[in-house]
Amino acid sequence: MEKKINTTIGRLEELEEEEWDGENFLFETDEEHQVWLDKKHLVIQELGLQIHSGVWYEKYEDDEDDSFEPDFDFYMFFDAGTKEYLYMEQGSSLITCIHNFTGLSWEEIEGRACEVIQTDRDIQVEEQTLIYQ
Repeated sequence: MEKKINTTIGRLEELEEEEWDGENFLFETDEEHQVWLDKKHLVIQELGLQIHSGVWYEKYEDDEDDSFEPDFDFYMFFDAGTKEYLYMEQGSSLITCIHNFTGLSWEEIEGRACEVIQTDRDIQVEEQTLIYQ
């Protein structure tokens, strides 16, 4: 099941008080790091983008269990149609990331229509492309 909320990018902060389930999925892993993305994501049809927030985990060297610890947050951009990975940026706000990727002004970005989508579907990754099951 999916829950969709239509809004504009400039009004996204107003939605942050909404209750959201915090489900994540594993996008990438190796011996040194893991990349986890939120299932909840943003779709901007006019720009052809699907955007997930995520957390990069690094292996914690001092732990006997070889566990992973969170290192930084980021936004990861995918093609809204093909679900192929396009871009990743850390340390910036969502609007700044969109600006850096598209070159659009803040005013152009804030007024864009978008959908916030929360899904409980399983998401698999094949060759850096999202596959919904």
